[in-house]
Amino acid sequence: MPDNRINAKSRTQPGTKRRAGGRVPDYSRGNRSWNTEGYKDSVRTTHTDTKVMKSPSDTRERGSYYYDNTVTAQKERRRKNFDIRREMWLDTVRKSRRRHRAARKFLSFIIISVAVIALMSLSYKFFFVVSAVNVDGAKSYTPEEIVRAAGLDTPKNLFSFSSRVAGDSIRFYCPKISKTDFDRTIPNKVNIAVEEESPTYYAEIYGDVYGISDSLRVVEKLTPEECEGLIRLKLQTVEYAVSGGKIELASARAQRFLEDLSAMLSASALKGKLTQIDLRNDFDVVMVAENKYKLIFGTQDEFDIKIRLAVAMLEDDIFKGGSKAIINLEDTSKTSVIIDNQLEFD
Repeated sequence: MPDNRINAKSRTQPGTKRRAGGRVPDYSRGNRSWNTEGYKDSVRTTHTDTKVMKSPSDTRERGSYYYDNTVTAQKERRRKNFDIRREMWLDTVRKSRRRHRAARKFLSFIIISVAVIALMSLSYKFFFVVSAVNVDGAKSYTPEEIVRAAGLDTPKNLFSFSSRVAGDSIRFYCPKISKTDFDRTIPNKVNIAVEEESPTYYAEIYGDVYGISDSLRVVEKLTPEECEGLIRLKLQTVEYAVSGGKIELASARAQRFLEDLSAMLSASALKGKLTQIDLRNDFDVVMVAENKYKLIFGTQDEFDIKIRLAVAMLEDDIFKGGSKAIINLEDTSKTSVIIDNQLEFD
């Protein structure tokens, strides 16, 4: 079978070499080797395929560069090109599917979110509306007053109102109530448990007389008759006092001592004997017990010890009569008692 090969690397005729100056010999102008038998034998051309091959000398000088143009090679190239195009098309299809899948997921998420929000809005508006309120523990106020103070006398959603805000409102409008606890029962019931405080002290604040509880909350406005049996407080300048709220003095030192004193008296038997406490001077604290005995405590130092001494002394037989006396407790190491039936208390 003839060797149908043509040298394709160089565009010069086979059998020639490139000169140093880069000039290619022109075989049509007197070159004798272009039409020799060797050249004719090295070139074979058919109508079906053409293959390029170089002579050994050309391979050594210029390297081996071949281009296979046979029918098999063409089919192989077409198959590779088809595979490349097919892979590109498949990659485009996969990307398009991923985009469509992501778009469908996003659209589904939007639809579900809108449906959930609409359902919640309908439930909020038409369901879980408070229609039954039960009040436990109230003594000084009616359930209707407490419900109205909490703002639940008008239709409200079971989960829309704030327990803290409603509790503060109850303590403001019903100041004897010190604690509130809300229990919501689906679908439309609210239970309110309350605890009340009675006034233990009374004091003049801004020209009016108010009852004050053990926790120093302003409980209610009192008449002179209602002050009977309560301990009178003579306080320093009051900075803040609101119904249902804790009383606050202008002096931080006086405020701390008032809170500590209230706690100490709550745990002492002296509280049941007192009728008056004068706290207007930080260094001269005076109390009146049983409206007969004037207790001089002096400064605020060692006040818990002074209270215990006062309790012990009032239990002595000397104070079982009707005589009035001044008990000096300023010095805890030595106390003194002066009988004075001329004592008067304002």
